[in-house]
Amino acid sequence: MKRPFLFALVGVAVVAVASFALFNALGAPPASPAAPVATATPTTVPQPAASFTPPPIYPPTPDPNPRPTAVPIPFATAPGTPLPTPDLGPSPTPWPVVPSPVWTPISPVVSGWVTFTSKSGFSFSYPQGWYVMESVGVHQAINAPAVNITVYNINTADLPPKSYVVPGGMGISLGGHVTDEPTGVAIPFLVGMEHVPGQQYIYSGDDPRLEPQFRGFLERRIDTYFTAGKWRWAMSCAISPPAQGLDKYTEICYQVVRSLRYAAQ
Repeated sequence: MKRPFLFALVGVAVVAVASFALFNALGAPPASPAAPVATATPTTVPQPAASFTPPPIYPPTPDPNPRPTAVPIPFATAPGTPLPTPDLGPSPTPWPVVPSPVWTPISPVVSGWVTFTSKSGFSFSYPQGWYVMESVGVHQAINAPAVNITVYNINTADLPPKSYVVPGGMGISLGGHVTDEPTGVAIPFLVGMEHVPGQQYIYSGDDPRLEPQFRGFLERRIDTYFTAGKWRWAMSCAISPPAQGLDKYTEICYQVVRSLRYAAQ
């Protein structure tokens, strides 16, 4: 009987301890949250203020072209009063106005023909009233004739400076010792009274084969190359605009070339 009683006494003790523990857990206040960990704040050491040096101040640069000071208008000037006239100094001397000559087309009508005989041995006919200039010499280095004969239907001494185009103007030139004869297809042409075989080239005013100084200033140019004596020669006809009468000027060129004669010197 003693042993069962002892077991009952132990069971009662266990129940009492468990009940006490459960009561303490339910009645205890909730735990407070953990306090934050304090961190060290760095200490700023004050620095001395930097010294400030103001920029240097220079006097203003004088104006190399000073302008006159405008005359102020008095405060009491009535409306409509004209402004004062500024002094602009003496008036410049005006350039003289030179009137430009107005050239009229020179008629291609030929009233007669005149024969010209050159010291070079050439002779030919040209329209009456035209002007002839001649330069005859010798190229000493090659012992070749240096000939330049020109015929114009206007007196070139009467032309103003830098005159390139004279309406209706025409020039015919004869030169010797030709070394730069053009290449390409040429037009056969009989030269002179002896019908010497020649080669002819005809250019329009804007032909790219023309020299730049003549391009755009001519209506037509006709170059005829032929042989006389031991040398190669060229006769050139240059016709200025306008196009009216171009065929008649061209016929004058052909007649001069056909009248050419050469007597060896």
